Formats: sequence, C-alpha cells, structure tokens
Amino acid sequence: MSRTRTQAERDAVTVEIGFALVTGAVLAGLCFLAFAGAGAVLPVPDERVWMMLAKGTSVTVFIARVLQVLLPRPSGPAERQPSQPGRTRPDS
Repeated sequence: MSRTRTQAERDAVTVEIGFALVTGAVLAGLCFLAFAGAGAVLPVPDERVWMMLAKGTSVTVFIARVLQVLLPRPSGPAERQPSQPGRTRPDS
C-alpha cells in the first residue's frame, strides 16, 4: 500500500529542495569570494593554490548545506508531542 502525496506535500518538498539549493549556492559563493579575495589581497607565490582551495571549499560547503537541509533529523525527546493532548508532564 503506497500512500499518495497531496499537492500541498509535493509543493512543500519542492520548496524545501529549492531552499536547499539556493542557500547552498549563496554560502558556496560567499566562501569562494572569501578565499579568492584573500588570494588576491595576500602576497602569495602562486594564486592557483588559493583558487583550488576556494573551489574545493565552495563545493564542500554547497554539498554540506544541501545535505543538512534535505536529510531527515532525528527527533529528540524535547520535540515529541505528549501522548495525550493537554497533558505535558509524564506524571499527569
């Protein structure tokens, strides 16, 4: 038995994927600018090293952000709902 998703659920997944991609791209761009800018400002013998570092770090930041947003997070005890509505303490 497979459960069919509603249009609202499909839209929510689409928005979440878009959010992950956009925020990942923004963070990766900022990271790239930081390393590339440092390579341009600081006196270094070879700028290619800074550019390789900027590219590698940007890709890593992008992938990490997308995974952080899209992978499910385990719910801890503080996030669980009470078993009976209106009762918030275990002894009540």
